[in-house]
Amino acid sequence: MHIKEIQSALLSNHEVFLHLQAEEAEYSGSDGTGRGRKKPAGLKATLRDTLSYLSSPSQPNVLLSQNRSSRPGTLYLGPQSLFSVLQSHLAPNAPNNHDPSASTNGTTNATTKRKPLPALNKAEFLQIMNLCPKTAVELECIIEEGHDRFSVEQMEELVDVIRGVLEQAEADIPAGAEDVRVPVKRKRKVKK
Repeated sequence: MHIKEIQSALLSNHEVFLHLQAEEAEYSGSDGTGRGRKKPAGLKATLRDTLSYLSSPSQPNVLLSQNRSSRPGTLYLGPQSLFSVLQSHLAPNAPNNHDPSASTNGTTNATTKRKPLPALNKAEFLQIMNLCPKTAVELECIIEEGHDRFSVEQMEELVDVIRGVLEQAEADIPAGAEDVRVPVKRKRKVKK
């Protein structure tokens, strides 16, 4: 493994777990090549300890690995990924699916816009992925100044969205969904 750019991205526990499983398979020969090789002592200890920690039943990424065993990329890539779903949910122009006044006979009125919610930063997204909060209290511990930024109802709504994405079965995700490029709104650089 080579470091191309220092601190260019953050990895979730699940991504680290998948990477270390691939490293273990490469050294043991179970990666399809059939060639096993001896692990350096430091790597052997790191792989053993980290994999045992990340695969313990108390870790949320064990459930993620079971739900998305053959297509783990669907958690991170495409329109159904946690990041994309939360970003669209927090977007100021997204329709309010939970507002009864925005609905007529069960259909959502697309012209009714919901009040914009504050954005989440990278560290908050990462902690949501690592800890998989199941209650608003757990989510409030993850989000900095969560009680000031979100109401109780908004926190409950976010927990429902997170739970829906993380507990979604792999079979419910369309084939090739992780290959779909999601447009990212880039911040404009300000000339100084």
